Amino acid sequence: MVAVPAVDFRTGERWDLAPIVARAHDAGAVVVADLSHAVGAMPVDLDGLGVDLAVGCTYKYLNGGPGAPAFAYVARRHHEVLDPPLTGWTGHADPFAMTEAWTPAPGVGRLRVGTPPMLGLLALDGALDVLDEVDLAGVRAALLALGDAFLAELPDAVEVVTPREHARRGGHVAVRVGDAEGLCAALAGRGVLVDARPPDLLR
Repeated sequence: MVAVPAVDFRTGERWDLAPIVARAHDAGAVVVADLSHAVGAMPVDLDGLGVDLAVGCTYKYLNGGPGAPAFAYVARRHHEVLDPPLTGWTGHADPFAMTEAWTPAPGVGRLRVGTPPMLGLLALDGALDVLDEVDLAGVRAALLALGDAFLAELPDAVEVVTPREHARRGGHVAVRVGDAEGLCAALAGRGVLVDARPPDLLR
């Protein structure tokens, strides 16, 4: 199994998944893509890329808010052979039968392990309704333009760890500083919201 992020959560680097997937498949491995910093920020064609499995969160670019549920993707070719290591009653083919033996639900439904978080799902549903009306390519272009504007204002002395090339950049920009957490707090005191990633990155 090869696990790879679509976008690196620390640096904002966008990974080129196509050659990684091809090489992994040539070696007989399956690919799990982490979409946490990609979904909602850019188009991602998992079927076109040949990705086998993917996971991600919905509280970032999908705007699900705090407590928003995570998600999983399974390529259709794996649906009926998927054997989840963690099982629960809602992933049963007939959850209210309360049988002693566990019979998996068809397809990705077998990944459900517990009672769905209804409040989080309702908030996410509203956010996704809004995103349905948005051109994702336009969102991608806007994020890149904002990143370009930010990068253009940085002094030369600031080390940028995010690739400047659009094809290699996700939706956020990261810089390396000496005291990331201290600077993060100081900027927050001035109404500038960033976050720190130890030991020395600001996003």
